[in-house]
Amino acid sequence: MEQMTRFQDIGKELQNECKNEAVGMMRNFNVLTIEAALNPKTDKWTSEFTNHRVLIGPAAKVKHCKEKIEAKMGAGENE
Repeated sequence: MEQMTRFQDIGKELQNECKNEAVGMMRNFNVLTIEAALNPKTDKWTSEFTNHRVLIGPAAKVKHCKEKIEAKMGAGENE
């Protein structure tokens, strides 16, 4: 759950840093979801976080937003 809590602050920072460049993009979102499950036999929780990123628009705008996201959250390859 720590990742979700950190993402609340990171999400606000990204909105502020990308707000002007994101104007006019068809799609621009970065969402973090969690899937959690309880194993009743062991009474243990497992969770999996997924970062969904969709950036569609002019190349310069996509590049700006993508670089900001990757600087704060990584490149998204099994981190």
